[in-house]
Amino acid sequence: MTRRIAITAALLLIAGSIESFAQVKYEPYFPIEEQPDGRIYLPSPADTSHLIFADDFMQWIWGKSVRDSERGERASRESNYGVAAMTEIFGEALSLEITPEKTPALYKYLSRVSETVRKSARATKKKYMRVRPFARFNEQTWGKYDDDGLRTDGSYPSGHTSNGWGCCLAMAEMLPELQDTLIRRGYEYGESRVIVGAHWQSDVDAAMLCCAASYARLHNYPDFYEDRDAARAEVLRLRKDLRKVKNVGMPDGQKIFPPYPDTASMRYYGEIVRYWESKSERSTFRATQARRDIACTSAEAYMRSFQHCMDIDISATETPAIARLITEGRKAILDNAEALGSAGFRKRPFLQFGEQSLVPDKEEDLAKSTSYPSFNSAVGWGLAMLLVEVAPACQDHILLRGLEFGRSCEIAGTNYHIDVRDGRLIAIATVARLNADPEFTKLVTAAREEYKAKVAE
Repeated sequence: MTRRIAITAALLLIAGSIESFAQVKYEPYFPIEEQPDGRIYLPSPADTSHLIFADDFMQWIWGKSVRDSERGERASRESNYGVAAMTEIFGEALSLEITPEKTPALYKYLSRVSETVRKSARATKKKYMRVRPFARFNEQTWGKYDDDGLRTDGSYPSGHTSNGWGCCLAMAEMLPELQDTLIRRGYEYGESRVIVGAHWQSDVDAAMLCCAASYARLHNYPDFYEDRDAARAEVLRLRKDLRKVKNVGMPDGQKIFPPYPDTASMRYYGEIVRYWESKSERSTFRATQARRDIACTSAEAYMRSFQHCMDIDISATETPAIARLITEGRKAILDNAEALGSAGFRKRPFLQFGEQSLVPDKEEDLAKSTSYPSFNSAVGWGLAMLLVEVAPACQDHILLRGLEFGRSCEIAGTNYHIDVRDGRLIAIATVARLNADPEFTKLVTAAREEYKAKVAE
């Protein structure tokens, strides 16, 4: 009898240990109140009667067309959400099983990042309560794990995408040796939401921005760096082959993002209507800002543009550390955007339609360079992310200013919408790589300390 009691107790102890592992839950790196506020800097989603809704509609049709395929089946499986989905997706990308038992440091890191970034869309969702595609067309979602409760849950921005894209950035920063694979998986996780009909394309695009902003904010917390470094050490211990990888360059956008749509693509209709819609703003006060943004090509010009958001004067003499961060960050982002554009030459929209742009004095030079991706959009948004790391108290105004650079390119007629979008995305991927570099981290830290001292004066 005593032996039976002892065995029973041991079994209960083991069961309790297993249950405790199953219930491992980590807190986010910062509370939801500190999240960048997408209600301030993100554009409003398009109403179904608006011209630019055409792009969402075309992508909805595309999504339905691929459901009966291997990609469609994967999209259905990827309707799973939260930490469980992230461990499965990125575990597959790493060829590792991510669990509290087998990879405790990596599990902790991925869990805390997931708990943080997936909350970045909540306030904006509540503001707009946009109707989801499957509900709009009175259908059922294709997602295996989606339930009917989504019908009353806001569509804009996508919470799934916020989770997947934010986690892929943190994972790529932790392990740049596999950055292209990791970022590609994060991109596809968002794309899956369009395929299953749970989100419009603009929901996914907006989510990639708001979770990137949340990811940038992570870099103000020392425990993020501690967890990142511990997770990296653990992965390299388990994946000895990765230790041999040297001189890791920047993320390769040609391996991460699909090609831009050509004029024969269904999605090109969305590009056309966005071009015509943007033209309407050329007769408004916004045109003046667009001209200034197109002319913003030097590091000094970006310093002047962002200093108003941070309430300080930024220059090589007044704030040398911040100026250096902007200078080196701009160069890295621009170089990598140009590398993405080197795959082909896309004719700019004003030339495609035989029209004049908002900046006729620059048209001759613009005609010689590719429209894809937008370099102004890339640098503007990438620098905004870096400056959020420096001055989180000003994050919403910094992000709004960074986003405006891309919008200015559309208004001016110098770039299509996807040029602008992918410019931002390659900038986000580039910033993740920069944050993995200890020397670049020193630049950010120096700029942050300089900013604190400046505002204290």
